[in-house]
Amino acid sequence: MANEQHQHDQWFIPAGSRPEAGWTDVVDGRIEGWAHTGLRTGAVADGGELRLPADAVLSEVAVLGDAVLVDVASTTQPASVLVVRTDAGWMLRDAWAA
Repeated sequence: MANEQHQHDQWFIPAGSRPEAGWTDVVDGRIEGWAHTGLRTGAVADGGELRLPADAVLSEVAVLGDAVLVDVASTTQPASVLVVRTDAGWMLRDAWAA
């Protein structure tokens, strides 16, 4: 069991240890040996923003009730975005680098 846990530790990345361009963490193919989908996490305070690449093209992938999954096609930073309808309007719920 301990050996199995050690094998998984190579993919453990502490929160906040890979910040980039306003994102809390960016996990992608630039990590040696990484062969999985990427992930970007971030927190936006009032008046703050997180930017997508200038060449991003958005397309709706799926409507899930009051949530929409959006594909962000980009030559530099492809991603998927989950947007949720709230009483105040549409809100970005989560985003993942592709």
